[in-house]
This record gives sequence, C-alpha cells and structure tokens, in this order.
Amino acid sequence: MKTLDIAMIAVSAALYAIVGILTSMGIIDPVFGVVKFWPAVVVPGIFAVLFGRWVGGIGAAIGIFISDVLAGHGNALLSFTIGCTSNFVGFYLIGLLSRKNMKWRDILILLFVGSVALTGMTGYLYSINQLTLNVVAMFLGVLYASVAIVIGFGLWKPEWKKLIHKIANSPAYKKETSSKIQRALDRANDIGAVFAMCKKRKIAELESIGIEVGKPIKVMLAQKAKNIADGFKQVGKPCSIEYKYDGFRMLIHKKGSTLSLFTRRLENVSKQFPEVVSYINKYVKGNSFILDSEAVGWDAKTKEYKPFQSVSQRIRRKYDIERLQKELPVEINVFDILYYNGKS
Repeated sequence: MKTLDIAMIAVSAALYAIVGILTSMGIIDPVFGVVKFWPAVVVPGIFAVLFGRWVGGIGAAIGIFISDVLAGHGNALLSFTIGCTSNFVGFYLIGLLSRKNMKWRDILILLFVGSVALTGMTGYLYSINQLTLNVVAMFLGVLYASVAIVIGFGLWKPEWKKLIHKIANSPAYKKETSSKIQRALDRANDIGAVFAMCKKRKIAELESIGIEVGKPIKVMLAQKAKNIADGFKQVGKPCSIEYKYDGFRMLIHKKGSTLSLFTRRLENVSKQFPEVVSYINKYVKGNSFILDSEAVGWDAKTKEYKPFQSVSQRIRRKYDIERLQKELPVEINVFDILYYNGKS
C-alpha cells in the first residue's frame, strides 16, 4: 500500500466520522419525509471510486467506528462486528467494481443479492431486539446509499466508464476505443507510450498524442478498388482523380538544421538521397515541418518517369551515392503538409 493510499484512508475516515457526528448532532440532518439521509456515506463512496477499494473500505470502517463510539449508539462491539464489516465490504465493493471490467448485468445482480442479504441480516437482528430502529436505519442508509453511488456516479459522469461497464463492453465503445488506440499509434509510432497510457486507463488522453518531427509515422495508403465503378462506390461522387506515380513514399522531416527522409517502412534514407536534402533546404522555408511526398525516378534524356524497380536500388544502396544520384535522379512530388511550424 502506497503512502498516498494511507493518507487518503486517514482523510476519508476523518471526514466520514466528522460528517457522521454532525448528522447525529442534528447539525447536518437532512430528512425526506420520514426517511433520514446520512450524507456521510458519500465520503467513502467517492474515495473508493477515486483511490481504490482499500482506501474506500478501510476508511469507511475506521470512520463509522469513530462515529458510532463518539456520537452514535456507543456500542463498540456492535460497531466493530456489524458497522465496520458492512461498511468495509460495501465500499470495498464500490472501489472494486469501479476498476473491474464487469458487465453491467453482473454488477446489478451482485448489488441486488448483496443488498437483500445485508437487509435480511439487519432485519433479523432487529426482530430479536439486538438492534434499535435508529441503528437499522443507519446501516440500511449506508447500504442503499452505496448502491446509489455506484449507479449515480456512472450516470452523472458518463466518462467514468469504469462504473458503466455496460457501455464499456458495448460494441460501439470497443470500436471507439480501438479507433483511438489505432490513431494514437499512427501518429506516435510508439507502442510503448500508447501501451503505458492504456495500462493507466488514460484512453481519453490518447487524443493528446500528436506527430513529432524527426519520428517517422505510418503513412496513409490508398485503398484498392476492383474497378472504376467500385472506386466511385468507395469514395463517392464527385471526387478528385489524380495521377498515380510509380515511385516510393517519402516523408520529409525538418527540425531546425536537421533534415531526415523516411520511407513508408520507416527507414531513414537521408544519406541515400543527398540531392533531396539539398532541394528541401534550398526551396522549402520553415523551421520545422513534415511533408508527405512521392519520390519518382526521372530519365533526363527521355524526360519521362522511370518505373519503381529502377529507382528502388537507390533505397537499398549505401555506397556509390554520387554516381547513383546522377544515373538515377529522382523527382519529389509533395502532396501533403502534415506538420508546419508547430501546427498539424
């Protein structure tokens, strides 16, 4: 258990006891009809959701014991055997359910069975004169308020999908989450960073992951169509039709004085294409940018493009660079600006 957890247990227990004592004294004494509401139960409920099952359970057990002994029924044994245990179990379950991937139906069944069992036990003790009506009201108030907290927080704060597991397990939510993860991987190209966020349940923060100059990313590829009719069916009408270059994808990254060239396979080919580095430094203005382009082989004699096979050897070759750039020059066709001077 971490130091923060111990500190939060102390804070939760103190607040639970103080609010409970104030309620018993009538200072905080909300009544709806003939039902007295115990607002103290909100405290461990919130702490269980925010800081986990142990903080919620232990804090509630300590808090109810202090409240019972100082300003409640005064029976320490009764508080320890029933009050502490029921509070611990109730708020431990709230913390557990808020972090466990369970179906909403299972949660409702568990809450119903637990509520019936605790209500029955409390009713039996009251029937044999072991509990007063006030004590019964207090225990059942804790129980039903705990159930209300589980459902209420989920409905009030939909983004806390740890509670609303029906949503979390729905096909729509799974598809949305998968899309967020995939987009984050496409932008960051860092599976470690994305995995760390997912492990910490920071799915919403994946949207904050952006592309980074100098770090290669996966390029957006064209989707194949069976024929022209199928192509129109996929993209719709009207649409823009462009010439298909028979070259290779080249992502151009520049940050300050550093310029890097990457292929669609994320290979750094800056050394293989020194003339491209020179072109970009000379003709493209900007402190930092990422350009998406297609590098195509060019025949200076025929003034025609060469097929990909002829220029592909330049990607793999790491020697005789000067000779190859004269024999197999390339033309860069830039078609997208992914990032420019801090904006993407």
